[in-house]
Amino acid sequence: MNSSAQVKWLWTLLTLILVASLVSLELFTNPEISIALLYLIPVAISAWFVGKAFSIAVSAFIVAMWTFAEIYKGKVYSSVSLHYYYAAVRLFFFVVVTTLLARLKTALSTERVMSRLDFLTDVMNSRSFYELAAVELERCRRYGRVFSVAYMDMDNLKAINDKFGHSKGDDVLRAIASTIKENLRKNDLVARMGGDEFVILFPETEYKAADKAVKKIQDTLKRKKSLEEFSISFSIGILTCESCPDSIDEMIELVDSLMYSIKNHKKDGIAHSIYKQKAKSL
Repeated sequence: MNSSAQVKWLWTLLTLILVASLVSLELFTNPEISIALLYLIPVAISAWFVGKAFSIAVSAFIVAMWTFAEIYKGKVYSSVSLHYYYAAVRLFFFVVVTTLLARLKTALSTERVMSRLDFLTDVMNSRSFYELAAVELERCRRYGRVFSVAYMDMDNLKAINDKFGHSKGDDVLRAIASTIKENLRKNDLVARMGGDEFVILFPETEYKAADKAVKKIQDTLKRKKSLEEFSISFSIGILTCESCPDSIDEMIELVDSLMYSIKNHKKDGIAHSIYKQKAKSL
């Protein structure tokens, strides 16, 4: 069982314990004392941490036991049917609370995901890339894991925008981003760093494997039918880190320099270098 499933089971167990405690309290407390608001606690916990369906089931059980407790303690209404009426009202209220909390959680989750994605291409943005690259840098420092990073700059986006318009240029960027994603492994990361620049992180990837992966992406992009009319090309820098750079900024600066060495020279090519940190003198 993974950690998220374990946490979910713990919240489920906590909910059941709270429900059992509140039902016992309801049965044996003075009828003049109301604990109605306390029932919102397990309902809210189950809705937020476990799931909407479980929360509704918990709500139904609470309402049933609440009604039973009233009858058990001899609470009398002018009509027996009022017990069922109040049970229905209570269940409706709990379901509304559950639904609102479930929607709020979904909205917050969506907002969290969207804040990490580039609005145009749906790949990661620079902020989320820096966060995940920091994890890879830490793995490199702790365990000596080799990784590679590639920086890709499209050579002719301005010409496409001038000739076909910015809307078509945006379509090209979206097609490029989706093509890169389709040709990556599950653990590889791609982000748009702004404009027509993309960065790819290849965890646990040595020189030859990184070179092969980037050349495959470059070749696939050039052969993609939806991009053929634009004659796209890329200036690409690849840095394979056999030791760990001091910071993400240093890593980006190094691979960006490799990319510009191609862009300022002939374009449409790849510059690949190995990063080996020099041993510090004692």
